[in-house]
Order: sequence, then C-alpha cells, then structure tokens
Amino acid sequence: MNKLPIALILVIFTTVSILLGPSKAYAQSFQPNVQGVQIKQIKYTRSSVFSEKGKKDLNSMANALAQMRALACQDSKSWYYQGAIHWTPGLSNFPQSNSLCNKYTEAAFNDPQQQQEVQKLLEAWQHCTHGRRDQNLNLPIAQIAGKNFLPWHRLYLVYFEKIVRKLSKDPQFAIPYWDYTRADKRTMPPEFITSSSLYTDLRNSVLNFVGGAVEQIEQQQIKKDKNKAYKTNIFNQSPLNFSNQIENSPHGEMHGYIGGDVGDAANPIWNNQPAPAQIGLMGDVGTAGFDTIFWIHHSSIDRYWESWQKAPTNPEQKEARQAKPEDLPLPSNLAPIYTFADEDGNLVSHNTPQSVIDAVYSVDYKYDRLDPDAKVALVKSVVIKPTELRARLASPVSVLADGQQLHQSLNKLTDVTVPLSTPLQKIPVLLDARTANESVGQELYLLEVKLSFTEKPIGNYNVYVNLPRTKSISSIISDIDRYYVGSVNFFDVHGEDANSKTFVFDVTKEVNAQLSELKEPQTENIEVKFVSDSTARSQEIYLENITLRKLA
Repeated sequence: MNKLPIALILVIFTTVSILLGPSKAYAQSFQPNVQGVQIKQIKYTRSSVFSEKGKKDLNSMANALAQMRALACQDSKSWYYQGAIHWTPGLSNFPQSNSLCNKYTEAAFNDPQQQQEVQKLLEAWQHCTHGRRDQNLNLPIAQIAGKNFLPWHRLYLVYFEKIVRKLSKDPQFAIPYWDYTRADKRTMPPEFITSSSLYTDLRNSVLNFVGGAVEQIEQQQIKKDKNKAYKTNIFNQSPLNFSNQIENSPHGEMHGYIGGDVGDAANPIWNNQPAPAQIGLMGDVGTAGFDTIFWIHHSSIDRYWESWQKAPTNPEQKEARQAKPEDLPLPSNLAPIYTFADEDGNLVSHNTPQSVIDAVYSVDYKYDRLDPDAKVALVKSVVIKPTELRARLASPVSVLADGQQLHQSLNKLTDVTVPLSTPLQKIPVLLDARTANESVGQELYLLEVKLSFTEKPIGNYNVYVNLPRTKSISSIISDIDRYYVGSVNFFDVHGEDANSKTFVFDVTKEVNAQLSELKEPQTENIEVKFVSDSTARSQEIYLENITLRKLA
C-alpha cells in the first residue's frame, strides 16, 4: 500500500527537477544549516554583469562612486576610505603630502591637533587578510590570513553594497559579478571603460579598452583552477582546501592579470608617483581596493564559494564544507580587522569567530544563478572524503623527486627536468574516465615549487607537467586539461618584506592520466614548464626547489 505514494513522490520530484532545469534545481537544493545563526530574509539578487539587472546595478554603482570620489577621504562612505579599508600604502610613504588624502600623512599624524583624527582612520584601514609589513598598527595579520580570506571579503562587500544602495537611491542594488571563467563572458564589461567613475588607466592593456577580453588560454586555465578547487571537501583545514585553492586562482591570478604592467604611469594612490613594482592597481594588495573592478571580481569569488558550498553532496562532505568558529582564528589583538563602515557612517565590528560565522551565513542576498561548474566538477570526479584526505595528509610521504638549490632563472619559457628517485610505472587505462584521471584508492601526488625574487614580480606563471617540448605555445591551449596543473602568482607578495614563495599543486589527475598513456614501461624524470603571461621587462625570479611527493 505504501509503494505507490513513494513512487509518485519520486516521479513528482524528478519532474520538478527537470522543469526547473539543472541550475534552478541546484540553487534550491541546499539551505545553510549553521546552528544558532538567524538566516535573514533574502532581499537582493547579485546578477551577471552582462544581464539587464547587472547592467542596471553597474549604472547605480557608477552613480554612487561618482559621489564617493567627491567625498573627503575621512568620510567613511568615500571611495578612498572604502579602498583603504582593504589596504593603502603606509604612512611612511606620505611624509608631508598626499594628493588624495591630506589627513593621511606623517605630518598630520605628528600634529597633536590632528593626531586623534588620523588615529581614527588607522583603526579602520589596512584590514585585508593578505596583510603587509607597512601596516600602520603593526597587526600580525599574516598569522590568520588564509583562513579568514573568504569570510572577511564577503563582509567587506556587504557593507560596501549598503553604501552604494543608499547613495545611488537604488533600493534593489546588489554588486554584480563577472564570471571570467566562462568562454562567452571573457569580455571586459564596457562600463569600466566608458564610465569616468569606474575607469582607471592602471590596468592590463590587454583588457582596458572597449572590446578588450581575457585571453582564451587564461580563461581556460582559471576555469580548470576553479574546478579543481570545487573538487575538495574541506573549507580551510588542510593544505588542499577550497579556500587556499580558490584564493590562489582564480582570485590571485586575476588580480595579477587585471593589474598587469603599467610601467612608469603616475599612480594617484602613490602620490602620483609610479608604483614601486610598476604594477596596476589590482595587482597589489596595497592598491587593489581602489580599482572599482575589484568589487565585481570579489563578487565572483564569493559566488564560487556559495556555489561550492551549495553543490549537492553527502552529509559528511556538506558538514566539512561549512566554516565553523574553530576554522577562523581571531585572537583579540586581531579582532579589529573585521571592522567595516555601514551606510550611515557607523563602524561595525565582528569581534569573535562566532559573530563572523553568524554574519557570513546570514547575508540578505543571493545569486541569480549559481555556477553549474561546481555541480559538474563533483559529478565528473570521485571526491575523497574529508576524513580520508586528512588521514592521507598525516601519513608518511614518499619523496619521488627532490630538486634542491636549483637557483635557476625563470624566463618567459623555462623547462626544468628533475630525476625521479623511484621511477613511475605505466598504469592500465581504465574504462571509467573518472578513475583513470583521479585518485580513487590510489596515491595522491603533490608538486611543491619554491621561487625566490629580488622584488615583487609582475604577472603570473602558468605551470605544466611533462608538456611535450614539441608543443608550441599556441597549441598549449588544447592540452590544458592534460598538462596544466596551476598558476604561480604574486598578488599577496610584498617586495619589501618577502623574497620567496612556495606553491603546492595537486597533480594527481595529470600524473595518472599521463602514466596511463606511457609508451614505455616507466618514466624516470618529471619535467616542469613555466610559462609567463607577462610582457613586462626582464625580472629576477629564480626557481629554488621542485619536489614531487606521493601520499599513500
């Protein structure tokens, strides 16, 4: 007697899912489940920058930013103040004058009559989780940087959104997003060229004109980076977590790409002097928040986070994707970084991990469409359970290749061959494409790369494993899925306080696919190719170490 109703329910559910379409069914398939959090009513919708709603929102943003640029820098609703919340060059760079903010100088700070006013600015500025040594209040932000990356930027956007909504008098305004990982959305939104309040000349010249677009190879690479991040089931509690991977690329990759090399162009944030590394606004933490494209870039990153968290999965994996208070280290001396300015000019603080969690999971907006790639990435791969991944990462590691103290200069194209201590054997070609390309009860392969430099590098390097040397650069695009393993970018590097950076890539899929196609019984070397996407002058960047590790 009970079989018929159950069957009818299944039929109805399936029919509704089909009628809704995959994206709508996906979007409605999951609601956050955070104990103790009061979910707000959804009032606003963030839309694609190319949709009618997105274009309307951009016009409202341009209107508001025109007003914000006219406000004094000490006004919390001003363009300068909002950009400085993210970061601004330290006071020591402005001994006597600052063309954009006469209150933000060493002279003003040392003047007893102005010091309190300057101190109030410093309490709200320079709070981005990437941190820099020139931080005015000397907060050791680097201690908590990566783990707070996504929550901090979500709240930063929420309060900026409120200000724009009020100034533009557009009650439905929400920050649009630019999904540059889609082949049909690579074009630079023209409003950032034609609107004076959205435009800056301090961007990559490849993009910064009407009709400019993200290059096809760049788009395909960041799409793969994004999809690789989607396949993990841990928020931020292991080296192979979602937050770290999405922060590196597309986030950091696109910061560097959009910023580009602007040469000796006068930079108003640096008192109309060229930026120290000749990088565009978006390419450096100290100036990124002053390029208005920052907001739609980070709306995209936030959308990827939301899409990943809401992708259909099992209860254990869903639980591991949920950020918890213990995931967000926030000692009392660093609590001020979660201070933002609301639309009425009030400073609002979230001083504990729990209050941050409450805020990020009770936002009042949604996205018009979640990224379908998040669902596809899970369907096309077998995702390692969080408990299994943690166990593997804690298990003994086999070092298969260990190229130490190489100190090899990186050029536009650089090939490095490292002998394997233990040859890798050819593996059978499996019928299931997923198991041929992923780690299913097999080894995990991690590639670790350490680079050094004398000053902050410009642009990014794309990293390939065992790419045949007969391949031309123009033909690499057809081999991205087979050989490309990730990007090396320097957005969060600051030349004055860092001279090296280490990157870790999960190369399991690429290694397994290549081993299944070996013409010989085994391979005894690993070859890594670095390809620069920058047309900048010659830079002193050195490859120090390459290590290939195998986790049982």
